[in-house]
Amino acid sequence: MNGITFNLETSDGLVVKMYQPDYAREDLIPVGAVGDFRDKSFTYVWRIEKEFLENQECISMIELKKIIEKNRLKECAEYYNDNIDIYSSSQYRYSHYKLIKLKKEKGRKRNDWIIEFEFIEEKIDDRGESLKSYNIVFMLPTGEIIIDSSNKTCIKTFIDYSGTLIFYPGSRVIKRN
Repeated sequence: MNGITFNLETSDGLVVKMYQPDYAREDLIPVGAVGDFRDKSFTYVWRIEKEFLENQECISMIELKKIIEKNRLKECAEYYNDNIDIYSSSQYRYSHYKLIKLKKEKGRKRNDWIIEFEFIEEKIDDRGESLKSYNIVFMLPTGEIIIDSSNKTCIKTFIDYSGTLIFYPGSRVIKRN
C-alpha cells in the first residue's frame, strides 16, 4: 500500500481516520464515482488498493453493523462531512448508511466491505421547489475514510507543506504513515 494514512483526534476524543490511496497506481479497485457515466468522464473517483481489501479481516454483515456502532463510525463520517470535506458542510444531514460488498472470487466467499454513509442537503429554489444535494463518505470497516481522487488538497482543514500536515484549531494529527 502506497497511500497516506492520517488520523485526527477531535476535542471530544473522537478519532477520525482518513486514507489517501495512491491514485498514480492503475490497479486500484473502484469504490464510487461522481460524473457523467455515459461517457465515463468522472469528476471525483474513489478507489482503493486491492491489498487493503485482501488484508481485511473476514467479517459478516452483522459483525460489521456492531463495529459501526462500537467504533462510532457514523460519528466519524459526520465529523468528516461537517468539518473536513471542502465540498460539504453542516447543512448536509445524515441520511443512512449502506454496506457494500466489493469483491467476489470464484470458489471462495469473501467479505470485503465498504461502508457508504449518505448525507443530504435540501434547499428551496426560487420557484419554491425542493432541491436535494447528496454527499457520500466511503469508509473501510477499519474506520478509514477513503479520500477521493481530487486529492487531499480538497480537504478544508489542513494545508500540506512539504509533507507536513498542519491542521486548524479543533483537531490534531495523531498519526501519519
